[in-house]
Amino acid sequence: MGLIVSFFSAVFEKLGLFPQKVKKSKYEVDDGVTLFDTGLSPPARRVRITLLEKQIPFKKVDINLLAGEQYNKEYCFVNPNKKVPAVAFKNFKGIPDGFYFESNVICELLDTVSTGAKLYPTDKKEKAQIRMWQDYELGIVDDFVPLAYYNLISFVCRTMHADSNEMKESMDKNTPEAAKERFAGVYNAVGKTEKDLYEHAIASYQNLLTLERGLSGKQYLVGDRFTAADISVFPRIHMFSLVGMPIPQEHFPNVYAWIQRIYSRPSVSSSEDFPTKITRFVITSLTSIFVLIGNVKSGQKHHKRIDGTKVIDKAVNEAPVVTEFKLPQEALDNPKVVVDDYPVSSDCLQIKLLLQELNVKYDTRNCHILNMIGRAAGSGGIFTIYHNNQPIKGMRGITEYICSLGAKIDLLPSDPSVKGKIQSWQAWEQTMYIQELYPLIEVDIYSRILVHRYEQKLDDLLNLRSQPEYQTKFTCILKCFMAGLSKDSDCLEKLKEEYGHLIEEPEALKKRREGFYELLHGRLQHLDNTLMHQDYLVGKDVTMADICVFSRLMFFSYVGMKISTQKYSNLSTWILKMQSQQNVAYLLDDINKQITSLSQ
Repeated sequence: MGLIVSFFSAVFEKLGLFPQKVKKSKYEVDDGVTLFDTGLSPPARRVRITLLEKQIPFKKVDINLLAGEQYNKEYCFVNPNKKVPAVAFKNFKGIPDGFYFESNVICELLDTVSTGAKLYPTDKKEKAQIRMWQDYELGIVDDFVPLAYYNLISFVCRTMHADSNEMKESMDKNTPEAAKERFAGVYNAVGKTEKDLYEHAIASYQNLLTLERGLSGKQYLVGDRFTAADISVFPRIHMFSLVGMPIPQEHFPNVYAWIQRIYSRPSVSSSEDFPTKITRFVITSLTSIFVLIGNVKSGQKHHKRIDGTKVIDKAVNEAPVVTEFKLPQEALDNPKVVVDDYPVSSDCLQIKLLLQELNVKYDTRNCHILNMIGRAAGSGGIFTIYHNNQPIKGMRGITEYICSLGAKIDLLPSDPSVKGKIQSWQAWEQTMYIQELYPLIEVDIYSRILVHRYEQKLDDLLNLRSQPEYQTKFTCILKCFMAGLSKDSDCLEKLKEEYGHLIEEPEALKKRREGFYELLHGRLQHLDNTLMHQDYLVGKDVTMADICVFSRLMFFSYVGMKISTQKYSNLSTWILKMQSQQNVAYLLDDINKQITSLSQ
């Protein structure tokens, strides 16, 4: 989200208001903490708030995401995930010198080694609640990001460049072609209709109702004080107004009061610098001028922003009814761990691999595949395990909880720096899955399953529109279904008039696939380089990092990605070692059987 600040920062710099210090390299690391940052990024702001809350001095290095600086070779060494934030520690409180990424990981590490009131409580229940809210924040990304791109960043891009080709040429030479094309699509507002954006706005407001309920009768999200849960969620929610979704007090009184309360903390109010605050003011208070400048400069005068307030009433009135939580019968008084098991899910494979590695007994509870479609990041919020009559939700909370059950095997060591490295790998694989692998899984696997199930029962599929749990993502389900239909399918003819805009042209699909392959091969190369001089991703033994990454790679073959033993020899050796782990072959065979039975 710090993309927007790039424009205004450049203007301020030219005026001499905020001169830049001359250095040999902006990537030089001094003693202490160096934060690689960008102004409006919610994850980066989390780290800033934590540093300010803990009163830790730090040096800030701005990364220009609009210019593709995240793909610069020097920055890829800092953060192989090619995102912000990242931090460098040098001679700081006993933490091994090096780079760390993933905002929640960084915040927890800073909290662990610092004095003062703890942002991560030691109470297991409260800590699990923090993980739940962190997964909640990750879950709202699916609907938030399209609005950020098409209702904000696209307008910013048009204020900076006369056309999309000029923008692509201005980007770092190492920017992958797929990334350039994605930004070009955002510039030209290609890929999302106004109707699509309003559907994302409805879903976003409905997600906000979860936060509204969570704050009922409370001042903070967890316990009776400011914690990492508030730090994790606030920066994203504070961005809603910037992407065209104000949060009115009349609809969200608890959230509105919470925003004011959190912002009143010095560490929060000072976590945005002056250029960023000016950017926020211009976009939210001078919106029509902001839009006009971009439209005039680009010559694309038809663009307009959607106004989320138009659908607030609809979002609130049509939100699924929330009933009191009841423990599933299968989990009631069950001494085993009970897993909500979604078919053909790499997340469920992750959970089972961890449980089996630790020799923890478990049962499964069959769940519907429709919940997996159209929510790459948000699907993380649906995953639940049950143990000791308690639900544990969200992949981060689940994986950490499972690791705590191991009596003899330590998959997530308590050493702060080691734990941070492992969790950084978890963030790396989640980003890979959400941004690059999941779109291919949806087209190559889920679409086949939907066609098998609904091609002869089209009315059953269309009836999902009236079911509250599927209303906001019905378009995603239908698009996935249509992607799997053959050209001569009768269903295509029946759907064309109303839903023809969802059909992706073969050439566009091919180009998009090639772009994902390019990015995924970059991931494989990073893994191969990492494993050149070590047997496992972190330390000398298998950890949660290995199991989490391995579970994603096992889906590559299903989307046409071959992991060449010649090109990726180190990675291939590691994969063979992981495949030799207990019961891995059985679980992989089960995935094959699921795909076969569901799509044939």
